[in-house]
Amino acid sequence: KGLEKVLKPSHVKSHLRVFINCLVENPAFDSQTKENMTLKVSSFGSKCTPSDKFFKESLNCGVLEAILSFAQTKQTKDLKKTDGSKKQRLTGISKLDDANEAGGKNGYKCTLIITEGDSAKALAVSGLSVIGRDYHGVFPLRGKLLNVRDANHTTIMNNKEISELKQILGLQQGKDYTDPAALKSLRYGHLMIMTDQDYDGSHIKGLVINFLHCYWPALLQKHDFLREFVTPIVKVTKGRQSQAFFTLKEYNDWREDQGASVSGWTIKYYKGLGTSSAAEAKAYFSDLPLHELTFKWEGGEDKTCIERAFSKSMADARKEWLRQYNPDVYVDHSLSTLSYSTFVDKELIHFSNADNLR
Repeated sequence: KGLEKVLKPSHVKSHLRVFINCLVENPAFDSQTKENMTLKVSSFGSKCTPSDKFFKESLNCGVLEAILSFAQTKQTKDLKKTDGSKKQRLTGISKLDDANEAGGKNGYKCTLIITEGDSAKALAVSGLSVIGRDYHGVFPLRGKLLNVRDANHTTIMNNKEISELKQILGLQQGKDYTDPAALKSLRYGHLMIMTDQDYDGSHIKGLVINFLHCYWPALLQKHDFLREFVTPIVKVTKGRQSQAFFTLKEYNDWREDQGASVSGWTIKYYKGLGTSSAAEAKAYFSDLPLHELTFKWEGGEDKTCIERAFSKSMADARKEWLRQYNPDVYVDHSLSTLSYSTFVDKELIHFSNADNLR
């Protein structure tokens, strides 16, 4: 899948030869050596129509695997043209605010914050004025990241955002980052996603997870590489009391418990990251552990959940997943870690259900 643009008839021919033993009536040749027959096929006097058995045996002889292996190697070689590398100075990527230590000996300590658009980047930059820019960089996404799992080779090759992320992070196509030493070859040791706390924000997080899992699963499986920055969707205050809610379900439950006394609270709804003030951004980053969730790999169920959400081949499983949709489930943001399966089943599913109803 996805190799259609890479494979050409010549690639198949280079791995397959068909020898035919036959009798041809009155053959004509281009020389006395009789190496090349010039007689038209219509004048052969008979036809060679391969049987289904022939095709089946041809596929079972290993030639298909050889052709696919060749195509995948070529695809990886092409994608390596957009590889990143560990270097301190990176130029040519607009809107990137690089961490001072990125690409250096302390690069593995650095975190790249990718934001949902420019307004979210402005919020992150305001917040970084509190903790400094040595170990944190910021890069705004222009929209939703490409679903690389089912995209064709040419589309991935031509996707500017994918190429820029590889260069900023220092990612190399086909490299195994299981070894901690390999992780230190990156420009950044961590990636943090900062999106709105809405359905589309959840989808963006899912697409980033899908991108990494598709090409560099070890970054998700072996390291605390991926994190997310969470901000309130509703904030209530009453005198010196203050409480933040990260999902509408949590807020609605609180409001129901308060009953008539809710009228004594001042309620602020955050439509998106752009509605948080610079002062609030500084407050968020001053208490980073409260707003930071680290993704954690818990096993095969994580893999299944990611693939079910993004692979076309799992459409039936995805339909069954959505049939069991429960609007009342949500991620507990009071925890410091979050499994990928929990994210998919308790957060991303809300986007998938809404998208299915559109």
